[in-house]
Amino acid sequence: MLKLTIRRITSHILVTFIFISTIIHYISRCSFGENCETELAPYYDTCKIKNSFALTFDDGPHKYTDDLLDALQDTKSTFFVCGHTYSCIYDNAETLRRAYLAGHQIALHTWSHPNLNTLTRSEIHSELTSLETALRKIIGAVPRYFRLPYGAGAGNATLMSVLREYNYTVIGWDIDAGDSVGSTVETSKKQYANVLKWMWLKRRSHISLQHDPIESTSKTLIGWVIKYIKGFGYEFRTIGECLGENDWRSWYKEITTSQERDETWVC
Repeated sequence: MLKLTIRRITSHILVTFIFISTIIHYISRCSFGENCETELAPYYDTCKIKNSFALTFDDGPHKYTDDLLDALQDTKSTFFVCGHTYSCIYDNAETLRRAYLAGHQIALHTWSHPNLNTLTRSEIHSELTSLETALRKIIGAVPRYFRLPYGAGAGNATLMSVLREYNYTVIGWDIDAGDSVGSTVETSKKQYANVLKWMWLKRRSHISLQHDPIESTSKTLIGWVIKYIKGFGYEFRTIGECLGENDWRSWYKEITTSQERDETWVC
């Protein structure tokens, strides 16, 4: 009886040891950067560098993006572009190139702006690769930074692991102009004021969300925003810069040569 009890205890100890060893090995493997199912894309909704303000614009390029670029001549920002939402990316290729060559950061926002939580893994890959292909053709670069459509999915481990496969860093925001849901310019101004009046001393860096296909944003709101934010003493930075990456080449996982337009440039 005693021998049987000892044998059972020994067996339990061995099983427990193997289980714990497996977990430790798995965690260590993930910690040192190997591919693990639990590895997720990093996510930020504010800057690492204090006193930074990152203006970001979603859903372009669009015919109003040129107006926005005129207003941003002395202010670098980040554009999270789509392939085919408000318009076709290939029809606004020169505008996108203008933004890229002016030193603005180009980032990814999917091809057609779906809620990625509702897509299969294959459909997600299609959304990402289609946009990467378009940017490789138009600007000769493939971005590392990505924004989720509707901001939906940061808590979805399966989705975030797919984004990790693409070596994406996912970017949220902490100030929303509300322009995509119909906010007027005056309402958007209040959005900024309401956040900054109580967060100015607590959080000394911000990422704001606007949409360049919204005419009032690109033609009217952004001029006010730039002056207003400067009044708080913030420094405007791209997303890469506000996360500590000052070399613009680090914002892209591939830099090559842009291409001439051909029959494949269609949406």
